Amino acid sequence: VVEVLRPLGHRGTAHSAALRLGSKSGKYLIRQVSGLDAVLGVLVLSRRTLRLAAWLMLASVLGYTLLIGVLWPAVWLDPFGGLLKNLALAPAILVLLAWARQR
Repeated sequence: VVEVLRPLGHRGTAHSAALRLGSKSGKYLIRQVSGLDAVLGVLVLSRRTLRLAAWLMLASVLGYTLLIGVLWPAVWLDPFGGLLKNLALAPAILVLLAWARQR
């Protein structure tokens, strides 16, 4: 599928796009974003930090969706929905926030 989309400018996922930044900087960026996701995942498990974690998740999802979408627009064509899935994640995080407020 990627070979079919290559003439349209598709060069792989956001992960491979980050690696094209340069070997060291791309790997550093991937580690930092992965670490942030892991920390936010742990914070969601606690009732005291749930709302803060959800707001930070929403900001990070929207932030890196916007950043990757602008820097590498071909990633929107990723057959695995690398960025498209974020369009469903944002409302899900908002539902989590509403649920957390009621508790």
